[in-house]
Amino acid sequence: MLPGDQLATDGVILSGTSAINEASINGESIPREKTTGDEVYGSTINGNGTFLMEVTKDSSETVFAKILSVVEAAQSNQSPTETRIKKIEPIYVTVVFIAVPLFILTAPFLFGWDWYTSFYRGIVMMIAASPCALAASAVPASLSAISNLAKKGFFLKGAVT
Repeated sequence: MLPGDQLATDGVILSGTSAINEASINGESIPREKTTGDEVYGSTINGNGTFLMEVTKDSSETVFAKILSVVEAAQSNQSPTETRIKKIEPIYVTVVFIAVPLFILTAPFLFGWDWYTSFYRGIVMMIAASPCALAASAVPASLSAISNLAKKGFFLKGAVT
């Protein structure tokens, strides 16, 4: 491997030394010094040295591939709240997008407002009833909880308990 190359798959160093950036695997920002006999992982970046390595695993069996499969499993394993929100979200968005223009158009006749006030209050209503807030509420909360627990040494496969 030449300096700056990305390792394609897992393997063992046969000869040479280098500092390997394993941030994609373990999040460690400081490169780890590797020498003959040390194991190296796919998707990591070779530092300043050169080495010869023997491939020990197929690309589908690498550490990085396993991490990706766990992440995919966590995303498909949604909490009941996330599932419910995904079901009602299209209905809620449709109702809000129909209700706001109707409010803007009928408010001058019902409340005696001018068009500027009606439009302004309609936009305030749109912001207050923002469909984006509903759609984006459960997933980021779950991912935040999973990542915070991971920083403390806990590993979860998903948001469902």
